[in-house]
Amino acid sequence: MIDHSPPSSSLSLPRIRLLRPLLILAGVVLIGYLIHRIGPAAILSAFRSLSWRLVLVLVFPTCLVAITDTVAWRFTFLKPPRSFARLLGVRLAGEAVNLATPTASVGGDLVKAYLLRPGVPLREGLASVIADKTTSVVAQVLGLLGGLAATALLLPESSTLLFAAGGALVLEIVCVAGFVVAQVRGVIGGGGG
Repeated sequence: MIDHSPPSSSLSLPRIRLLRPLLILAGVVLIGYLIHRIGPAAILSAFRSLSWRLVLVLVFPTCLVAITDTVAWRFTFLKPPRSFARLLGVRLAGEAVNLATPTASVGGDLVKAYLLRPGVPLREGLASVIADKTTSVVAQVLGLLGGLAATALLLPESSTLLFAAGGALVLEIVCVAGFVVAQVRGVIGGGGG
């Protein structure tokens, strides 16, 4: 008789437990290699020239953006996760995957949906990630529109930059509209499987 029950997830648990330390070790080895390759003296010199004030200016806005993005993402859930800190951690993990891998900012979104489990079903997690990504792109369109308006006031109408920014705006609006239409029609819903 053939067993049609899904495979036990406990078999993969030892692999996951082994994978985490290996990934941490790989990260530490990579950082060590980069420090050796660049040279500790060059790194220390860069930190001295930056001073603590510039580091504060670089870190503070980034932290604020991560927190506000997480607050906004929280509104995309039917039943938001209880722990804001965990949601922030999931967001940062997804962004780290987007920045560190050549997945074109899609791999990190899949990681986010996966890491939300078991508190959030995978299908709902994917839906929240898609809604979050859509609102983020719409915000980019609005930002580009504002930048284009400012550019139109400052540059002559014959400017190549103005023409290129206008073309980028039209292209982005068409892509966002197509993505929203695909969502409304349920085209993406089959991806939950």
